[in-house]
Amino acid sequence: MIEQYFRKGICLDWHKPTNVDAARDGQIHHRIRHSSPLIYDGLAADPGAWDGAFNHTPPSAIGLTSRMNIHHKWLDYRPGATARCHRGHNDVLTGFMSGCLIVTWTDATGDQWVGHVGTVESEPPNGPTNTLVKTTARGAMTANADGFNPAAAWTPMELGNLCAAAAVNMPLGAIGGAPHIMALVTSGGVFYSIALMLHAQNKYVVLGSKQVPGMGNWALLAALN
Repeated sequence: MIEQYFRKGICLDWHKPTNVDAARDGQIHHRIRHSSPLIYDGLAADPGAWDGAFNHTPPSAIGLTSRMNIHHKWLDYRPGATARCHRGHNDVLTGFMSGCLIVTWTDATGDQWVGHVGTVESEPPNGPTNTLVKTTARGAMTANADGFNPAAAWTPMELGNLCAAAAVNMPLGAIGGAPHIMALVTSGGVFYSIALMLHAQNKYVVLGSKQVPGMGNWALLAALN
């Protein structure tokens, strides 16, 4: 599982896939693209000053080697619809997140799914497109369904403090605006929220990550209501 690689100070060379701009039909669609390579690109300058954990566990100790491709399955964000992919033995990444729910469920055939419920930020939560997206996703959920809101895992103060620490401890040139939130669902169905910051073209640094408990079936269904 790749959650151990998203530690504060890890640098990534990554061309993030663009969002899928397709018909906003509210339906559930399979992902349409393969993963974009996610390359370990070393550490931010003096990571020991930023995160003392590096003094005890160098990246090599967790299996990271220079220019290593961090294998994952990419799940699209498809505004106005839900994108899904098989979980299986793969760790699933998706984003960027601003309030969409990430859901998991096992259907009647035993297939395990991860879904990105693609609500539209520019529309009210009870707007027609968002209502259709959530209602359709809710109808597909089973009794074992679970989910989380990755963006809600961080407070504005937390993100502000992480950005400030990055500015002090990362002499890497221009720091790129607001942080970006990613969602990770491991092959075992564990949820993580990951904060990244762009510091150069297609170059990101991990600001932090945290495991997030699932909201449970009833709360998920309520959130999709």
